[in-house]
Amino acid sequence: MSQGNQIQLKPLSILQVPLYSYQKDFTFIVNGEEFKTSRIFSDLISSKISQMHSNDPTFDTFYINTL
Repeated sequence: MSQGNQIQLKPLSILQVPLYSYQKDFTFIVNGEEFKTSRIFSDLISSKISQMHSNDPTFDTFYINTL
């Protein structure tokens, strides 16, 4: 049985991606304050957000309340 082709991403590779150059199309709202970032960065920092994007590609705002 063939295992097929595999691709492995090295951790250093992601560090070389210019995340600052992507469109800031995702918003974190933390205690009412907005922080804009790219969708790719939001997916990288949160597996929950990545899963939500898999279910709904239009998902663009995440609320965090700590008060």
